[in-house]
Amino acid sequence: MKQRKQLGLGLLGALSLGAGALAYLVKSKENHRQKALMIAELRAYFSQKGTIQVLYLRQDQEQDEATQGGLVMEDGREYQFTYYEGDFWYEEVNHKGENQ
Repeated sequence: MKQRKQLGLGLLGALSLGAGALAYLVKSKENHRQKALMIAELRAYFSQKGTIQVLYLRQDQEQDEATQGGLVMEDGREYQFTYYEGDFWYEEVNHKGENQ
């Protein structure tokens, strides 16, 4: 009887581990999909301003926060943006006064 309980608890533990792993994979896949959609939206908007040389995202943020990043255009202009739930705000980075 004792072995039966241990086997049942072992199976229950394995099932809950499996369910947790599956939930993590589903959430991770959704996060990747949302990130790809965000990048596509940003590229579509900023490509109207010229050719994008680099688009970068800051990786030091929590998942639920707004995403921050920037772009460097082929002509040297730079923009910083904040993206949150389908909306984004941006500003051009001004390098006046810097030695280039």
